[in-house]
Amino acid sequence: MEAIQSEMSLTTESKSETAFWNFHEANPQVYELLITYARAWRMRNPDVPVGIDMLYARIRWDFSVNTVTTPVSFKLSNNHKPYYARLIMEKNPDLKGIFVIKKQKFQSTIGDE
Repeated sequence: MEAIQSEMSLTTESKSETAFWNFHEANPQVYELLITYARAWRMRNPDVPVGIDMLYARIRWDFSVNTVTTPVSFKLSNNHKPYYARLIMEKNPDLKGIFVIKKQKFQSTIGDE
């Protein structure tokens, strides 16, 4: 019963962030690919931001990654995009400002915007 009450007390936003962290931990290759693609973009376009959507599309198009959460087919949740964008810019100083991000409706544990 306590677990159910704890789950009910989570906001939609915190559930979304929890799902992101679970996916991120289980599938570190996604983060690494996003960083690789972001750095490649930055090298060719040093002053032009890129959309996280474009990098997501490249992963979906170019790679058939077997993820732990969906072993049969690769599924990359669109809900994770803002978390990846903020995490990449926070943890990689060379990529700071590469993504244009919206102000958060609810403050997550990543970033301050």
